[in-house]
Amino acid sequence: RITLPAPTETTTYRVRAIDAEGNISATSDAVEVSVQDVGDQDVVDMSAAQWQWHYGDVVATSADDQQLVAGDQPWAWRYDSAPLDPAWNQPGFDTSTWGTGSGEFGYGDGDEDTLLPAGSTPRVPAAQFVTTFDVTDPAAYDWVKLQLLRDDGAVVYLNGKEVTRSNMPLGDVTETTLAVEGFWKRDLETEKHQIDIDPNDLVPGTNTLAVSVHQAGRYSEDLSFWADLTAGAVQEAPVPWNAVGFDDSGWALGSGHFGFGDGDETTVIDNAVDPQGISAQFRTKVDLANVSNVSSMTLNVIADDGAMIYVNGVEVGRVRMPAGPVDLNTGAAVAIWGADERTALPIEIPGSVLVEGENTIAISVHNDSRNGKDLSFEVPSLLLARG
Repeated sequence: RITLPAPTETTTYRVRAIDAEGNISATSDAVEVSVQDVGDQDVVDMSAAQWQWHYGDVVATSADDQQLVAGDQPWAWRYDSAPLDPAWNQPGFDTSTWGTGSGEFGYGDGDEDTLLPAGSTPRVPAAQFVTTFDVTDPAAYDWVKLQLLRDDGAVVYLNGKEVTRSNMPLGDVTETTLAVEGFWKRDLETEKHQIDIDPNDLVPGTNTLAVSVHQAGRYSEDLSFWADLTAGAVQEAPVPWNAVGFDDSGWALGSGHFGFGDGDETTVIDNAVDPQGISAQFRTKVDLANVSNVSSMTLNVIADDGAMIYVNGVEVGRVRMPAGPVDLNTGAAVAIWGADERTALPIEIPGSVLVEGENTIAISVHNDSRNGKDLSFEVPSLLLARG
């Protein structure tokens, strides 16, 4: 990358490169830049800017949080074509004749901890799982979060009440109901979905968690299930990660191009965490002078797949993100690949959000799913339009 001063008259540029041995390349094609191409703008090269960055599960477990159901906790399970007792998901139901094991449950993928009998086709459409856990004081919890791996669909019950369904049709569900969609891509089959559960559905003493996992078709070659359940109380509200006063001193430090999975990164993000994060956060500070006459600032943003952009704590733009409320667990609206992954998109920001001196730029880059194979981020430059 070459940074040149803005021209004061129409200027033609040609470029040659020379290596350490003195070999000179051929001259590039001419590029003509006129004054109106730049206008009354300051061009700020951001290629070497240092960014504090963070990647991983954004729901960190604190000392006051409690794992109610561990990922390797024993469950009673049933995978049978015989009629299912309608009370199977109710507290106190007798599962003594069912199988027992711990997750991951299933067949057909080779990574199961408890192997279910696949049988012959057409296969049994659904498997049922039941476990219990104790809660001393449900009022102590402000939130409950379920992590759920299901292939293909699932309905989840807590103390006999349906609390969520995933990839399942509306209406009544029985042991013969099929999931809406079948999955064959491995990243979709193994995705751990983050689901909020109402803590008011907990009861003092023994609680019953029941899950019915459904195939999308009776000729499916695999089935998978795993779950854990965590609860906790809301701590004193911290300074938001995108605010000016947030303490990012504990974050890693690097310069763009950031990411993983493409092999061209300057700063490689280690994505070997479980569960894999769906987003990465980046913060940097830029000193600006004479902002009173800045009408707008344009950030050129490279983000694979999507991004939320904030300046001084104010949202100023989105790239391929859904409308409405967004948090750090929200997936990008679409996945991109090829040249789009390295194309910088201009985000125009009103000058009114800027302050004289130090300005904080905070950007959250989002994959479209928690099992994304790559992620990219860079801000090669920004432009300040004056007048």
